[in-house]
Amino acid sequence: MIKFQSIFAKSPFTGMVEHIEKVELCLDELEKLLKLVGEGKSDQISEVSEKIYKYEHEADVVKDELRVTLSKNLLLPIDKGEILSILTAQDGIADVSEDIAKLFSLRKMEIPKELVEDYKKLTEAILKAAKDGIKTIKEINNLFEVGFKGPEVERVVKILKHLERKESLADDVGLDFTRKLLALEGKESPVAIYMWMRIIKVMGDLANISEKLSNRFRLILN
Repeated sequence: MIKFQSIFAKSPFTGMVEHIEKVELCLDELEKLLKLVGEGKSDQISEVSEKIYKYEHEADVVKDELRVTLSKNLLLPIDKGEILSILTAQDGIADVSEDIAKLFSLRKMEIPKELVEDYKKLTEAILKAAKDGIKTIKEINNLFEVGFKGPEVERVVKILKHLERKESLADDVGLDFTRKLLALEGKESPVAIYMWMRIIKVMGDLANISEKLSNRFRLILN
């Protein structure tokens, strides 16, 4: 049986991993930014935000190159449309990381003392879901190399189940944070509450990307 990697000079999933590595850099910087917010170090947010913008741009460059590569390959073990769907979803992690950075750069955001612990839970849940999504993408590259069979498939299936649980947990934590935030109406300024609502929504988008990735991967495995 001829292996796919012998047919092509470069596996498209090699490009996918190259792209997700750029995305992962965005997420690493986002984690630093969210920690700075939690510590009240707003003066350092701008510097970290610039790094996120830089890595997001680099991810876009790799994404465009990969799309060109995909247009040249004639034979693939899975539909090109599926690969592009995964690429779009994983690129969303970088895009949303940039969106969150921009929101925190618009206004100095202080965490209400009643929500300090809830903020930690929220950021941990959101970041964990996104990190697990990245881990899954890297595992999918291994599946490409072995032709989507064997123990690699079973391992990815387990990861997908774990990924779905993390996304659900992030949703629950986000909803709880929102309830407690709205309970502070009248105590916190309307502008602060409005900004936090926007931030929570966009952070939720980051976790939702994991669900999209999980759904795309299940279609491929089936």
